[in-house]
Amino acid sequence: MEVTQTNSNHNNQLQKWRNKVVTGNLSDDFLRISSSRPVVPFQQTGFQSQVHFSPINYYPIVQTQGTLKITVAQAKLVKNYGYTRMDPYCKIRVGHNVMETPTDGNGSKTPRWNKTFTFPLPSGVDSIYLEIYSERSIVSDDRIAWMHINIPEAVMNHETVEDWYSLTGKQGENKEGMIKLILSYYPPSGSPVQQHAVPNPTQTSNRQGYDMNAQISQMTSSYESTASVESIKGMFPTIDEEVIRSVLASNGWNVNAAINDLLSMNS
Repeated sequence: MEVTQTNSNHNNQLQKWRNKVVTGNLSDDFLRISSSRPVVPFQQTGFQSQVHFSPINYYPIVQTQGTLKITVAQAKLVKNYGYTRMDPYCKIRVGHNVMETPTDGNGSKTPRWNKTFTFPLPSGVDSIYLEIYSERSIVSDDRIAWMHINIPEAVMNHETVEDWYSLTGKQGENKEGMIKLILSYYPPSGSPVQQHAVPNPTQTSNRQGYDMNAQISQMTSSYESTASVESIKGMFPTIDEEVIRSVLASNGWNVNAAINDLLSMNS
C-alpha cells in the first residue's frame, strides 16, 4: 500500500513538471538580447588605447623617433677571467631589439670589434644596455662586464659622439674597464608613422563633415605599408617582422632606404 502511494506521488510530480514544459515553435526573439538595453559608445567608456593596430592581422605598430647607429669599437678590460685568453663579444639592446658583435678570438683584455649596428629607436626609449661575454665551447658563455647608459643629449641633437664608457662587473661598479662607442642619431625621413586606431562606427557615422575619401586614402596607405613589409621580409627572413616594420617607419616607408639600413644591420 505504501509503495503504491509513493509511486502515485512520484507520477503526480512528473505530471506537474510536464505541464510546465513549453512545446511548439520558438519565438523569433528567443535568447536574443533586448534592443532596449542601453549601449555605451566606445569613446564614453573611459578607455583610451595606447596601442595602435594595422587594418590587416591587427598587429601593433611600434612608433619610432628615428634611427640610432652604434659602432662598438673596442674595450679595455681589467682582468682576463679563466685559464686561457678570453674570446669576448658584445650584446647590445635598444628597446626590445638585441644585436651581437662577432667574437674576437683571443681578444682577452683588449678586444676589438669595430662593428656598426643600426637600431630603430622606439618612442620613449632613451638608453642603451650593453653586455660583454666570453665565448665558451663547453660551458655557458661567461658574462664579464655590462653597462647601462642614457643616450647623450648631443647625439639626439644630431652630433656624432665618440667616447669611452665605464663597465661594471665582478670588480665592482664602473671598475671592470672601459668600452669605446660611436653613436649617431638620424631622425625619420618623410611622413611620420601612421596611427591605426580601433575603428569606431558610431563615432565616424555621426561625425560632422566626415570625409570618406580621406578614410579610403588612409586605409590604402596602410595596405601599401603592409605590402612593403611583406616584400622586404622575403629578403631578410632572419630579421623579426617588427624590426623590419620599425626600420621602414623610421625611413618614412621608403623601401630602398629601409633595405640599406637592414643590410647594415644584417652584415
